[in-house]
Amino acid sequence: MRSGLLRHSITFQEKTTFRDTFGASVNTWIDKFTTKANIVFKNGSKTVENKELFNSQTIDINIRFRSDINEQMRIKCKNDYYEILFINPAPLYRELIISVNKLTNSEQSQEPSFLFDGGDIDGQINQSAISMDGGEI
Repeated sequence: MRSGLLRHSITFQEKTTFRDTFGASVNTWIDKFTTKANIVFKNGSKTVENKELFNSQTIDINIRFRSDINEQMRIKCKNDYYEILFINPAPLYRELIISVNKLTNSEQSQEPSFLFDGGDIDGQINQSAISMDGGEI
C-alpha cells in the first residue's frame, strides 16, 4: 500500500436505534471512526425505469487494514454517503478494498424529518382565526 495515495478523509458510520421522548424507535447513524483513504471511481450508469431517472456510481475505497468494519456500516466523505457492498481484504491483510455505491439524497437521510406548519394532525389549518383588527372572525 502506498500511503501517499491516502488523501481523502472518510468517516465510518454505524446505524443505531434509540427511543425518542414519545417512546418511538428512531434509527440514526453515529460516527465510529475517521481514517484516510484512496477513492477510485470505477463506473457509473444512468437508467430510466417507470419514467424515473436513476444514476448509480460504483466506487472502490482503499484503506489500511482494520478488523472492525462490516457491511452494515456506511461511509461519509465530505457531504456524500456510500453504502458498503462488500469488503475485500488484500493479500497479507495490509489493506482493505471496499466496494461501495453512492447513496442518493433520499437514501442518506439520517432520521425522519417532521414539519409543524401550525395545522392539526391532518395538516388542516385551524379555523379559529383572528381578523386584522385583532378580534375573532
